[in-house]
Amino acid sequence: MLALGRREEALTCLDHALTLNPHSVELWCNKGVVLNNDEEALACFDRALALDPHFGEAWNNKGAVLGALGRLEEALASYDHALALDSGNTETWCNKGWVLESLKRPAEALACHDQALALDPHLTQAWYNKGVALALLKRPDEALTCFDHVLTLDPGYANAWYNKGAVLADSFQRYREALVCFEELQQLGHPEAAQAIARCRRLLSR
Repeated sequence: MLALGRREEALTCLDHALTLNPHSVELWCNKGVVLNNDEEALACFDRALALDPHFGEAWNNKGAVLGALGRLEEALASYDHALALDSGNTETWCNKGWVLESLKRPAEALACHDQALALDPHLTQAWYNKGVALALLKRPDEALTCFDHVLTLDPGYANAWYNKGAVLADSFQRYREALVCFEELQQLGHPEAAQAIARCRRLLSR
């Protein structure tokens, strides 16, 4: 139902199921996922964890909600709980890395993304996140390699085009190549493409 956009109907069904089985960890976790990124969702994951503190999916989902609410240190703690229960979860490694980047701790973030890639070398999100971490660490050549790898795996990955263009323009002043990236971005309908294209054309005209 959620995939079809029938959120309220999904919630009604989950609430009915919970009246029949209020101790179902999976049902509380599913309700939190449907509610998505608000305090009510957080309460659902907390309810699931009160029932089963070893349910790693609930810790991961709780971390995602806390991150969206800007409670980054709490999100980090939730991801650490999840990884203590399942160190092979690539999604959690990526999520933890994102939080560390947001906390301006890119070296630690890089280690998380490398861990995710050790588990799954074809994980597009991990390659992208690694590129972001490397850019923050002022390692633009390696960042470009990561963004290129992302675009090999998924040519429609808009943020990779954006960040590749940004690195080319800001770190190397390769504005013509950056312009190509931003034009690709425009084809994908990215809202910042027009401004980035205008900036590159302005710099090329000097």
